[in-house]
Amino acid sequence: MSKNAGKSKQCMTSSGLVSTKNVTLMAAAFTSKYAVEESKQYPSMVVYNVGAQNAVVLFENSIYTSVIDTCPLLVGGALAEIFQVPQDALDAFYDSLCAGAQNYMGKWKVLPDRLDALQKDNIIEHHPTRDILAEQRKQGQSVLYLTRQQVRDLIAATADKISSKAGLSIIALENGECFIPDPQGPGMLWVLGQAAAGGDRQPITGCKIQWSSPLSAKMQESKRDHGRMLIDVLQVECPELVHGTMAMEMVARLADAGRLMVVTVAEGYLVVTPEVIAPASEPGARSLIATLTQQFGEGVHEVDFLNGCADAWPSLTNDSGPIEASVRILSTKTLNSEIQRLLREPFVWKGVSVTAPEGGADAYQNGATLIQQLMKLQWRPVNATEVERDIDMQQVIKHPGGRDMRGPTRLLSIVAAMPQHRPPFVP
Repeated sequence: MSKNAGKSKQCMTSSGLVSTKNVTLMAAAFTSKYAVEESKQYPSMVVYNVGAQNAVVLFENSIYTSVIDTCPLLVGGALAEIFQVPQDALDAFYDSLCAGAQNYMGKWKVLPDRLDALQKDNIIEHHPTRDILAEQRKQGQSVLYLTRQQVRDLIAATADKISSKAGLSIIALENGECFIPDPQGPGMLWVLGQAAAGGDRQPITGCKIQWSSPLSAKMQESKRDHGRMLIDVLQVECPELVHGTMAMEMVARLADAGRLMVVTVAEGYLVVTPEVIAPASEPGARSLIATLTQQFGEGVHEVDFLNGCADAWPSLTNDSGPIEASVRILSTKTLNSEIQRLLREPFVWKGVSVTAPEGGADAYQNGATLIQQLMKLQWRPVNATEVERDIDMQQVIKHPGGRDMRGPTRLLSIVAAMPQHRPPFVP
């Protein structure tokens, strides 16, 4: 049991308090060859001694050892008290859920400029990631894809740099080629709420994760770019939660706390998570994650994600595409609104590498003025000194897109669309 201490555990559906003269024999029954073979399909069982002549049989992943330590089992006592998720475990689950749903730092795109156009202290050099890209290039891939474990390894090895820059982190290769994270937006995870097709949808806390397995296989075959099944994320992030109801009980707690959104459809639910802004800076710390308000604006409600559905009662089968599109659109609209508000007052766009003409912002250099260079995206992120928070673009824009390339890119596109009275950019 010690190997699972502190991890998320699945809620049990039954347990037994038994009396026996030899508790050792009871424990041996649940560690037999048969029990080990069965555990490949179902959660393992564990036996805890309760006094000298009693034992309680539990699913191994239904409890936390820290809870057992603080709530010792008593003969005749209520078992419900030990099936609790501590707050630190819930927070760790939330971190994993958001990162997995968003595929945080899982996709990187090439920067047009070479290494010599960038400041050295903005570069992350990680040889294992370079080797991964080399192998992917052999398979004809033009972008870099990292698994969740590869992302964790990269963050752990470069935490001193990557935690402070996050979306503007740059991976450099020996030949000068550079990559930057390609943000995927808010996370969207589907959950089936039916034990069988056509059955009644169960309440959130009654949904068993394994019900989603058949649909998960179909969605993986279709190679969808956005929404995924919750069970697929749990297989990687929290494999002990792929059975039973504990994962959805934690989702319900997080929804009640306003940390994520749950959208109800005919066959189940869509779990919408805000974006991870920056990874934890050290082991045991928590990631910086956007709030729902920062991601989608004030007063967001699940009905806001159902505007694109033709039916009054949307279906996962027929309406998953329009619902996911509504999630992405609302997030983009929120970013646009933040930038339009930003343009009403002077602000500082720090950390921009662009060659300013000697004659000022309106003068030409290499056939382009400063603003024309910006409009053509001829700039790159670099380190910069801190400025006051109330005029720092990255701080004024609350949407997570303000912390990566989306904010500046959207800013320039909005300015370019202005027919007149464009705000001046002063280097």
